[in-house]
Amino acid sequence: MAILLNLVKIYKKNDDLVETFINELNIENINKNSLITLSEKLLEFTFHTKSWWKNGYSTEELLIIMRESNDKYKKSKSEMNEVEKYLVAAVNLYETIHKDKFIDIYNHYHKDNKIMSLDTEYLLADETPISMDILKANFIEQYDDYFVNDALINYEDTVEYLKMKKNKPCYISNKTEFIKYLDSYYFEKDKHYYELLNFVKKEIVKDDKEYAEEILDDIQIGCSMSNKFSTIMNEFQRIGIIFDCEDQVRKLSELVIKFYNNTRMWENNGHTPNEIRRLSNLNKPKKEIGRNDPCPCGSGKKYKKCCMNKEKN
Repeated sequence: MAILLNLVKIYKKNDDLVETFINELNIENINKNSLITLSEKLLEFTFHTKSWWKNGYSTEELLIIMRESNDKYKKSKSEMNEVEKYLVAAVNLYETIHKDKFIDIYNHYHKDNKIMSLDTEYLLADETPISMDILKANFIEQYDDYFVNDALINYEDTVEYLKMKKNKPCYISNKTEFIKYLDSYYFEKDKHYYELLNFVKKEIVKDDKEYAEEILDDIQIGCSMSNKFSTIMNEFQRIGIIFDCEDQVRKLSELVIKFYNNTRMWENNGHTPNEIRRLSNLNKPKKEIGRNDPCPCGSGKKYKKCCMNKEKN
């Protein structure tokens, strides 16, 4: 549908492109206005047509559902107590959170107002209610002792997935940054984001900043879900991007890889791949260096003749 929208925009602005398009498709006896009308009718058709990839809904119906959900979501945010806000932020950042782990995280940010236990009826410490309606409005469900993004409920390997994530530490930001995740659309925009954004804007979509930002929103979602690199790059093909040359693809790939490696991922409990690698290296047991082994500093000397005494001192 985005492609059809772009077709309508482009056709109204570019006579040469229309003529080329007509020739490529070998369409006879059709003029610019007819082609625009055809595109607009196709757009209207897709808007009202139900399809399997939209779960049996038409785009029109989906937009109505999204508007209703958004209204309920906005209302729920205004009604949340402090615990609910942090629970929603935690699920948005981590995708899943064990209730005991959430208590640890909440207490980390609320040292003067800690909670001791948690369930959906009340907090035993102060009987503050937790509304499942508010959680559901924010796409959160319960799965055993976990609060999870509702998309995970139907995932066939949920149990194994939760076990895998349990062994990874949760990313803990400062309090101001953490609560930003109350907005389900929020994500950190570091230098790698802006480098990729500027390249896409200048080299791919010819200074259409809004379109470039929309593309990066989709790319970020793919990265946060740990999608394969090929799947992420295919997003450009899906939306009809045609690259100018191999060098352009190479530069784009390099920027996407950097962006990917610095994106906070659900699978990593909010850590980026680079952060997980650094944590893994820190936790690796240090190999014992023998006195007569080559010194790891690369000097070519034996360890006992080089850095051993320095480290002792």
